[in-house]
Amino acid sequence: MNGLITNLIRDGKLSGEFLESTLLRPDRFLACEKLLLLGMGPYYECHQKKTQILGKKLIRILTDLHVRDISLSFPVAEAGQSPDAFAENLTKGLLSEG
Repeated sequence: MNGLITNLIRDGKLSGEFLESTLLRPDRFLACEKLLLLGMGPYYECHQKKTQILGKKLIRILTDLHVRDISLSFPVAEAGQSPDAFAENLTKGLLSEG
């Protein structure tokens, strides 16, 4: 993305703090209209409950933006959970009410 994310971090506009959300329009850099960055906080703090909360926040944002199609990517290897556990906990959050 030609340094866009690096520049946002350097300028203090993006930290990766838990539940921090940033919506980017990558233009020519990616074949998508919008790119949502959702902060997971430090990887060593990414446990079951936080992953479920992340899923809940994600579904709220996607609903508010009226998103129809998505592709997800997470640094699961660094998330402190197995990929299966991470996916299960995220899905629980996505499907939870309230």
